[in-house]
Amino acid sequence: MNVSGLNWVVFRVLFFFISTAIFFSCSSPKDVIYLQTGVIPSGVNPRNALKCQIGDELSVRVYSINHEVVAPFNTFLKEGENETSPTKGYLVSESSELTLPLIGSVKAVGLTLDQLQDTIGQRLLGFVKSPIVSVQMLNFRVTVLGDVAKPGVIKVANGHINVLEAIGSCGDMNITGLRSDVMVVRNMDGVQKEFHLDLTDKATFSKEGFQLQQNDIVYVKPNLTKRRDAQISSVRTTMLISLTSLILSTIILIFIK
Repeated sequence: MNVSGLNWVVFRVLFFFISTAIFFSCSSPKDVIYLQTGVIPSGVNPRNALKCQIGDELSVRVYSINHEVVAPFNTFLKEGENETSPTKGYLVSESSELTLPLIGSVKAVGLTLDQLQDTIGQRLLGFVKSPIVSVQMLNFRVTVLGDVAKPGVIKVANGHINVLEAIGSCGDMNITGLRSDVMVVRNMDGVQKEFHLDLTDKATFSKEGFQLQQNDIVYVKPNLTKRRDAQISSVRTTMLISLTSLILSTIILIFIK
């Protein structure tokens, strides 16, 4: 093969390589815009009441005119701290119960925080006068994985967060994140359930799974462009190596002649 013919081969290989790279790096602007269709529903689902799960850490504080009697409930508060200070709590055990001072074991799993407050208050009536019970969740967290800027675990102080807020806390989706099918995985009574949310549609505000619960996992899939790019990355690497070898061989042949 003469030099001009070889140059034509090199040119065609380069053209194919560059065209492939450009094609698979393209993303439609429409694919990266949130909430671009529909209308926000007027009757947006309210935030779901949190229900206790195994492994939850709960702050249980009791107030009464019998200060000394209820003091064991508030021992996690150190001198100089107030009700908003970080504190340790009571763990919901594998047996679905809390173990509390005075009243012993209390079933917690499946109860909302308000229901648990009422249950503890009723149990305390035999020990203290007019108890006021406050129960808060201390270890509410969700995990965000996939095609976002900073995947990780998010700790939520007030116990309320939705999918958009969780993704925003992780630095937003990458431009290659699939906004039309975000998956939420939730443990419901020991069964893993999936919810699929289209974040390009405003109607998603009313969809089940949009409001997150403790221990939810949010997974952002890569879009088709990124998946294709991953599939052909090894092919492009092989092509680059072959092209480099071809160019080096051509240079060697030219200089040898």
